[in-house]
Amino acid sequence: GPNSRTMTKLRERMEIKDDAEWQVIYERIARVEEAKRNLSLNTRPAPNPNAEKGRRSSTATAERDALREAINDKLPDAELKSRLAQAHRVYLQREQAFAQAQADLRAVLTVQQEAVAVLFGILTP
Repeated sequence: GPNSRTMTKLRERMEIKDDAEWQVIYERIARVEEAKRNLSLNTRPAPNPNAEKGRRSSTATAERDALREAINDKLPDAELKSRLAQAHRVYLQREQAFAQAQADLRAVLTVQQEAVAVLFGILTP
């Protein structure tokens, strides 16, 4: 999960005394951070526990590998375009997941806490 020293500072700045309240917020922060990491084409996303067994969800590394292969093998532009489009589709899905994770976090924060989360770089402004 997120760095514990940062989380301790964040909890203090958000003025959250109640452990149960913090647990809800902390779990949503962890989801935001995971979704943010998954946006990068260079990181393998966390495994999806909801994915069917034996069927791995499409990974950004798979899209990146497909692009690298197309470039290295000097594949035709049409194939490169197709692989770029696939990488873009995956990116848009992940961007949507990131936006949803942020909305879920904002839903449990006060305006003051939201401002602190933005200052800490957890939420986008």
